Amino acid sequence: MGVNRISTKTRYVDFDGTLAYFDKWMGWEHLGEPVEKMVSRVKNWINQGDRVIIHTARFTPSEDYCPANKSEDCKKLIKQWCIKNIGFELEVTNLKGAGDCYYDDRAVSVLSDTGITMEEHLYEQGKKALAGAFESPERAMDEFQQFVNFLGRLAEVRK
Repeated sequence: MGVNRISTKTRYVDFDGTLAYFDKWMGWEHLGEPVEKMVSRVKNWINQGDRVIIHTARFTPSEDYCPANKSEDCKKLIKQWCIKNIGFELEVTNLKGAGDCYYDDRAVSVLSDTGITMEEHLYEQGKKALAGAFESPERAMDEFQQFVNFLGRLAEVRK
């Protein structure tokens, strides 16, 4: 797969539960099967020139998860998993770095500078659109169009 340099985003992708299936902790040596939709996205991002970094707490030294003397081995396993399932060895870190996007199954997205979660915002926007439907068809369409525009901008940022 050739790399087409049309984008320059840095994307952090969580491993367990986002890129690889995760049901429960089965030891640092057990890596889940690929989540095909996410693997496909990662391949597309790489192809368009984005930098993709695997972000995981999996190899952070811990009594319950990964012994300190096995951290590098765990990191190597994840890199091998990436070669096998994505076709590239990706960077792997347990530190949050400066990135354009973060993909994580446990994250709660927050609208910048507001403290409002995305779920709260979408709920309120949906309520406004429904309320408009009861006042007039024109208001309903206006509110609905604003809602659709917001979702479009959100999807564009997260591509």
